[in-house]
Amino acid sequence: MLLAGGLYVYEIETARISNETTTGYQPSRNARLGVPPEDSVKGPNAYEPHCHSPKQREDADLCAQWASVDAAEQANRLATASLRLTGLEFGALLLSLIFTGWAAFAAAKAAQIAEEATRDADKALAIAERNADAAAAQVAVAQDTAKRQLRAYISVEPGGVNEPVEGRCRLPIHIHNSGITPAHGVMVFSRFAIVDSPMDFDPATAEHGALIGGTNDATFGPGVERWVYVYLDEDFIRPYEAEIRDKKKALTHFGYINYSDAFGDTHETRFAFYHWGAELSDNTAMRCRLGNKAT
Repeated sequence: MLLAGGLYVYEIETARISNETTTGYQPSRNARLGVPPEDSVKGPNAYEPHCHSPKQREDADLCAQWASVDAAEQANRLATASLRLTGLEFGALLLSLIFTGWAAFAAAKAAQIAEEATRDADKALAIAERNADAAAAQVAVAQDTAKRQLRAYISVEPGGVNEPVEGRCRLPIHIHNSGITPAHGVMVFSRFAIVDSPMDFDPATAEHGALIGGTNDATFGPGVERWVYVYLDEDFIRPYEAEIRDKKKALTHFGYINYSDAFGDTHETRFAFYHWGAELSDNTAMRCRLGNKAT
């Protein structure tokens, strides 16, 4: 309003002055003139009004009008500066919004990457756990395979029935360590029985007394073969000699061999042999269908 009012007054004043003679006193023009140079020639009657102490009412009015115009111009300059400052602030705000949006996008992208990395890490961890389990299983299989290849294996074969000596029959059995490491604490436990059908005889279900035996040798080295002798009273066989000779009955010898391998594991070799016929030698000794297994 100040600028508009000043311009309006100025236009009215200009229109009023322009109608006067150009040779007369023009305070508005003279008031805006600068101080003449020192070497310039002043008119004899030049009049320079001083707006800080005007001498006439017209000069005071004119000075007031010019003061309004100067204030309006200053207000224009301030408004222009303020507008430029506002434009700069708007530009800065726009840049701030752009950078804020970019930062938010970058943060969202980083969160997405972190989430994907977490999922990938979980997958990698699951895969690593499966691989570790598989590796542990392979190690266990390798250890078991190594033990099976390196452990001691005790086998046993029948040796027939020897002739009685001093009322006792001797039944030799042949023990062999076919493994490549020693067998320790070898113990043989066995018992005898007279049966009708040796092929149907099962030591696990048949009624018999406790197995008798003990330590035969502390250690059986790799490849070692030995005969172990088990003794039976002749009176046990004599009542059945005819039936055994005619294969109506059979003398069975059954039991197990207990031992430990080089890895500290305990094993058993179970056996069940039968003898019948006219000759009870190692050539006629047979294995029962049941009762022969090894661990």
